[in-house]
Parts: sequence; C-alpha cells; structure tokens
Amino acid sequence: MTFASVILASIATNFSGVITFEREGLPFYFLKDDSGSNWRIEKVEGVPAHVGDFVEVRGEKEFSSKPRLKTREIVLKKGSDRAVAAPVEVTIAELFDAVMPHGNPAWYGGVYTTEGLLRDINRRQNSTQLLVGDGERNIQVDMPWALDVALPDDFVVGATVRVTGA
Repeated sequence: MTFASVILASIATNFSGVITFEREGLPFYFLKDDSGSNWRIEKVEGVPAHVGDFVEVRGEKEFSSKPRLKTREIVLKKGSDRAVAAPVEVTIAELFDAVMPHGNPAWYGGVYTTEGLLRDINRRQNSTQLLVGDGERNIQVDMPWALDVALPDDFVVGATVRVTGA
C-alpha cells in the first residue's frame, strides 16, 4: 500500500440519501445514496434519524472495500418525498451464492427478505436469535425481541418464517 492510497482512502466526502435500516442499540445506519449505492454510516449523537429520513452526511470514507463512512455530521432534510425502496426478495440459496465465502460489497447494506424453516430459537437478554434454514443452508437472524417479552404462540421450531433485515 502506498502513502497516496492511504491518503485517498480517508478523503472527506459528503452525499445525501435515504436511511434504509436503523435499529436501536446499533451504532450505525444503512443509507442508500442518490446513485443507488448502500453505505454504512455512523450514528451521530443528538441526531434522531430514522428509516425513511432523507439526510445529508459528511465524513471520511473508511479504508475498506465496503462503503463505510466515519460520520462527522448528519443533516436531516425534512419534507422530502423520497421513499424507502421495498426489501429485495431473495432465497436463502441466492443469499449464500451472493455472499459466500468472502462477502460481496455489492450486497452490503441492502435490505433483504427471505423465507425458511425456523430451526432454533435462542432467547437472549435484549434480543432473540433465530436459525432459519433452507435445505443445507442456515442463516442467523437477530431480532430486537427481549427475553422478558413473550413470543407469539405459533412462533415455534418447525414453523415457516419470513425475515427482513440488512
């Protein structure tokens, strides 16, 4: 790696887009910019941005093959008529083909919906982890469903479930 590539990797940038994924407790959002690229942007304390908000962000691109921004500022653009695109429907097999074995930056930060057989439920203090499978493949899904909140009666191992996430 040359000195010039290190400098270029940390160049300040700003762009605008729509927040497509946000979850309480996570230190970041996913944002789809005006070109259609997905970015992981750090949350900024005191800026209550949510899914569907049109924002302008300023910061430095992280040195990574993934589009990540070390955020300095988020400016909410109220009154925008921008809509969040519907999640992309994929099978678990398509998800595996796209991201295994080493990931795929083109899929990074997108919001996807898939369906599979619920194979395991692991209740945690502040979340619930699911193992959802299709044939030989399994994905782990983490839901913000705390241990002290009852699951629906039909939410049992062996049920078919649809999951959406980033």
